[in-house]
Amino acid sequence: MFQFGSAVFNKGRLMNAGFFEAFGRSLFDCYIFHDVDLVPETDMSVYTCEEWPKHISVAVDTFNYRLPYPNLVGGVLAFRPEHFVSVNGYSNEYWGWGGEDDDMAARMIQMKLGVCRQSAESSRYRMIPHDPSEMPFPALRYILLGNAERRMFNDGLCNLVYKLTSESRQPLYTHIVVDIGSEPLTLTQQ
Repeated sequence: MFQFGSAVFNKGRLMNAGFFEAFGRSLFDCYIFHDVDLVPETDMSVYTCEEWPKHISVAVDTFNYRLPYPNLVGGVLAFRPEHFVSVNGYSNEYWGWGGEDDDMAARMIQMKLGVCRQSAESSRYRMIPHDPSEMPFPALRYILLGNAERRMFNDGLCNLVYKLTSESRQPLYTHIVVDIGSEPLTLTQQ
């Protein structure tokens, strides 16, 4: 799933659109949401779903291969479709990098979904460095995170708007590009 155009990146909208596009093509029993900046260091990561959502990227080099806080679910996360629908997918409100994964953790807690984790030995990842300017609107992130539980039923899969702009089927994957719009003018004026 790729974002069309040059607007600020929105991971939540892309992940939600990817879910809709995959769900509409076949009945999958597991959806893996994988950040593009994480590269596995071993071949021991098991990309499957479990009884609960499964956090796969437990050990990342930039965090010294430890979870920096207990509710972290960012990076690589596996969902059964019924669980992803129950949390209403990712929030559509986070523009640029950051915040959407902590919002997802709040949604999972609100819906009383546990999280499975792979062992740190089997889930080692290297993170490709980010440009700090890719995290615009930092103050808005704190406001959104503060009301994540209240927004979850009105912000996510239920209000996603996107347009499929191109699709190319390859032997091992389908390359999909979607137009998810751009950040609201009120954000760009901050």
